[in-house]
Amino acid sequence: MSWLDRLRTPPAPQSPWSAFHLRCVDSDGRRREAALLELSLLPADLHARALPLVLARLNDWVPQVRAAAAKALPVLLREDLTPAWLDALPEVVRLMDGARWNRDGAAVRDGVEQFLLESPQRRAALLAFAPRLGVRVRRWLTLRSWWYGSAEERLQTLVPALRGGDSVLARQALRHLQTLSHDWPEVAGVRDALRRARFPALRLEALRHAQARGRFPAGDDALDLAFSPHGGTRNWLLFHAADALKRQVMHRAEAMLTEAGPVGGQRIALQVLRELQAASLQTFLVNARAHPAPRLREMAYALSLNLHTDAQRAELAGQALADPSRKVQRTALAALRKGRVELTVAELVALVRREPGTLRVVLDILAFWQAWVRVPIALQLLAEHAVDTDCVAAELPVLQQALRWSLYAPTIEQSWALERAAALLRQRHPALEFSPP
Repeated sequence: MSWLDRLRTPPAPQSPWSAFHLRCVDSDGRRREAALLELSLLPADLHARALPLVLARLNDWVPQVRAAAAKALPVLLREDLTPAWLDALPEVVRLMDGARWNRDGAAVRDGVEQFLLESPQRRAALLAFAPRLGVRVRRWLTLRSWWYGSAEERLQTLVPALRGGDSVLARQALRHLQTLSHDWPEVAGVRDALRRARFPALRLEALRHAQARGRFPAGDDALDLAFSPHGGTRNWLLFHAADALKRQVMHRAEAMLTEAGPVGGQRIALQVLRELQAASLQTFLVNARAHPAPRLREMAYALSLNLHTDAQRAELAGQALADPSRKVQRTALAALRKGRVELTVAELVALVRREPGTLRVVLDILAFWQAWVRVPIALQLLAEHAVDTDCVAAELPVLQQALRWSLYAPTIEQSWALERAAALLRQRHPALEFSPP
């Protein structure tokens, strides 16, 4: 059959759906517009399949096509199409942020939102379906649902968001609650929700809002907040607390440190005494630095390194570096990096000779020094104290690379020191090679 014969052959009959679909995705805007204007002529059982096409054309680049889609959309706002709307929610939320729809689709947007959320039954179905949706869709659906229903219903829908695991929704729920009701703390379930909230900053925001309205915590509530695991909450309460409340908090903190109790509570008690600048703090810090729990020793050293003179800090840093707990050692390392403690090379060498177990952490500290100072000392320490050949073999490439990357040339004294240290290392570990650049 020639090409001319094929043109003369009538096309195969198309189904109503295929004809509508082809015109909706046609490159000619006039055909897309005509198809949308004829949506009402499409059989009702095909409307669910047509919904994604109509939604896509609401953000079409041709204004006339967008207008035709807006005219066609009310045909699809029907109860029997609720499952199709559930499937199309991600596309709906994406279109809500579309530049074209935001410019000339406000009425359409409001109509879709009202259809989805105005009916209590449909709203409940959507919120029940929300956990299976993406974060963006779930947030949009939850945020918009707060504007529908009776006042009591709207208040109660905010409580689950306060307890939920989404920090954005929880913060928005609290702010929405504060605008809806002057007595929002008295709304059923709000206090319990804030107490169980996963985000401490949320509770702190609620406390600040209550303080602005003259509702400062008192009694047992205030004492509980003073020992909250959230440092921001503790600091806020102790900053604004009256002297009588501060005395109560101090006595309770001292009692927690005197009696045997959970390590977490004792860590908080030390921080509370530090915040209150209690005279008894130094005594409790001395006891805590000798405590068997590494977490408590870590907190004690972290506070002590900020309270003493330079000479005392150096001594405390040495004690922390000699501690068997890596967490306690990292406290001293952090103080060294921040410049709160200064240890000379001689002090570090003396520390390793006094406490051979500190070799690893001292090698880490020496990385702060210039390579031609660091490497001879590190080689000398490895030769004198490292009994594990594998440990030395792992450290040597790091030291060689530090020398190759150094921006400075060594002095004569540094070169001699390096040669002496390398010779000592070869004597102690003959199987290992160290080749200075």
